Amino acid sequence: MSREVSYSEARDNFKSCLDYVVNNSDIITITRRNGDDVVMMSRHDYESLEETLYLLSSPKNRKHLLDAIKNQGKGAVTFKSRKEIEKFFSKS
Repeated sequence: MSREVSYSEARDNFKSCLDYVVNNSDIITITRRNGDDVVMMSRHDYESLEETLYLLSSPKNRKHLLDAIKNQGKGAVTFKSRKEIEKFFSKS
């Protein structure tokens, strides 16, 4: 649910725009009359987006993640305790 503001509005209300994107984890599209529009987002959201793109960039990893999401939706996922996970990895 992003907001769209003109360049002039963004300039006149810059701090409010910054606060909005950070506090609402949302983006603002800044429109320009004679140029490409610009998207303003928080650093946290930007880094999350980059991480998602990285994780999905490998076809094998993408398939694994999408399969896990699909299985979770079917209730086919089992949850393990931290102790069980540590025990599993200590065997390798």
